[in-house]
Amino acid sequence: GGSGGVRVLQAAWHPLSCSHLCVLTSDSRLLLFDARSSLHAPDEALEVPARPDEAVVAFSFASPSAAGWASLAVWFACSDGALFAACPVLPPSRAGCHHLRSLA
Repeated sequence: GGSGGVRVLQAAWHPLSCSHLCVLTSDSRLLLFDARSSLHAPDEALEVPARPDEAVVAFSFASPSAAGWASLAVWFACSDGALFAACPVLPPSRAGCHHLRSLA
C-alpha cells in the first residue's frame, strides 16, 4: 500500500455489543462498524480532536461496570502522552440501549 494513505492504528470490539467493531485511523477518526451489516461504511464516525503537533495513537473503552456515564467513555492516548476521553460512545444496539436505560 501507499505510504500517504489512511492507516488503521487499532481495532477493538465495543464492550456493549457483540457485533460493533471500533477502528481508530491515522487521520484521528474513531469509526464504529456493525460487522453484521457492513465493514465498508461505518454506522458512526467520531472525529477525535488532537492538536496539530500531536497524533491520537490508541484508545481504550471504560469498563461497562464504571459508575454512570463513565461507563460510556472511550479514552484516547496521544503521541505526546496526553490522555482524554469522549463520552458517550455507544453502539446503536439492543445491549447499548439497555445499558443507557439502566443509567436513568
